[in-house]
Formats: sequence, C-alpha cells, structure tokens
Amino acid sequence: MFKEYAKEYYTNGVVQHDAALELCSLLPSKAQNVLDVGCGSGRVSEIFYSLMNPIHMIAIDKSSEMIKEAQQNKDSNIIYKHKEIEKLDLDKNFDVIVSNSSIQWFSNINKSLSVINSLLSDNGSFYVQSSFKKNWCPSITAMMDDFFNDEFPELNSSFTFPCMHLENLTDYRELLSKNGFVIKQLYSKEFTYDVDRNGFFRIFKSGAIKAYSNQSNFSTPIPDEYYNKLIKYAYNYYKHTENIKLVMPRVFIEAKKN
Repeated sequence: MFKEYAKEYYTNGVVQHDAALELCSLLPSKAQNVLDVGCGSGRVSEIFYSLMNPIHMIAIDKSSEMIKEAQQNKDSNIIYKHKEIEKLDLDKNFDVIVSNSSIQWFSNINKSLSVINSLLSDNGSFYVQSSFKKNWCPSITAMMDDFFNDEFPELNSSFTFPCMHLENLTDYRELLSKNGFVIKQLYSKEFTYDVDRNGFFRIFKSGAIKAYSNQSNFSTPIPDEYYNKLIKYAYNYYKHTENIKLVMPRVFIEAKKN
C-alpha cells in the first residue's frame, strides 16, 4: 500500500508543491551545504537544488519507498538517504536546512528540532513549511467524520491523527524558541483550490490517506476491508458536487540558532 502511495505522491502532491514554491521565496539564491528533511519523492528537493545550486545537498526521508522514488526521478547531484531525522548523525554542518511539509510528521518533535539545531551552522537558517491548524482542510476532515460515522463508527474513538497541527503562530514561535531557535520570519497563508471530485481525490491521496489508513494511528485493529472502503468513499463523497472548495492554511518559518 505504501509503495503505491510513494509513487502517486510524486504526481498527486499538488498542495505540497504549491506551498513549496512559496517557501522558495524565503530561501537564499546561493548556498554551500543544504539538508532537506523529509524530502518525500524528491520532486521539491530538485526545485530547491536548482534554486540554490549548492555545493553539497543531502535529502533524507524515513520512508525507503519515498527514497527509491526520489532516486528514480533524480536530476541533480542531490544525495538521497533513507534516514530518520531523530537518528541522523552527520559529520558536517549545513548553512540551509529545509523542512517542507514534513515537520508535522516528526515522531518526536523536540528531539528532531534538537538534531536540526546541532546540524545547523552558526550563521545558517532553518526554513519550514507545514500544514497549519487542527482543522487543516475542512472539506477533508468533514468527509472523514462522515466516513467513520457511516462505515466504521467503532473506529472513530480509536483513531488519533498523527500530525502536529498547532493552532496559532504563537505556538510555533514558542516551539522553536524552546528548542534553541530565533524566529526571523513567521507567517501563514491559505491555499485555496476549486476542484472536481477527481481533483479532490488526488489531493486526498497526496497525504491525508497516509494518516487515515495507518494501523499505528488506531488503538484497535483496522478491518481488512477498511482501506478499499476508504478509497471508494473518498472518491464518491463529492460525486454530486460540481465544484469543491479546498482551503488549506500553511505556516512558513525562517529561523536561526539562538
């Protein structure tokens, strides 16, 4: 299942790609050593590379399937590594570290930020783009509420959303400050998409499905038919709606070592 997700992420990651282009406006035009944390399929890593033209760039992801996808689509000198940020041990520092649509997935946020801080050079910068707010996409969360109620009401209370979605900008400032960073820029921006059911389905499959179909996010076993029912439900949910409005707030951060 995750192998299929990794392949589709490369083409379905519309929101992640668009938000990354906004993040590019914060990045320097030239860098020496760059680390991309949570590179996924590598699609955005290649954009970062072409923008900054670094001497060295390493991109990591905790998914081996994502790294395989990134290596297959590689068009640069980026070194892709199957690594978790919490366990990353490198013998160099980076003047630019980027986390695009990945910080919310860190299993141990404080440990991860500590590692990033230790890898950042004294004058380096840490750039973040992440989904924002607990109701991070009302059209998707409403669909999932109905899915649980209609298909698997017994699972509703056993599900815990795995992503860190803080509710306001102050929360992000405090999180980074307590982990040794000074905020230089911090703002949010809403990305809005008017899509048909096929567009909705593609965006749902670009990230949300990973959270809603992973057994580790449930305290009780997921039935065998769960995944196929979720796919069918998501595709048909808006079948009578010609235009679906998706609103996705994102947070953008530039930070330095304290």
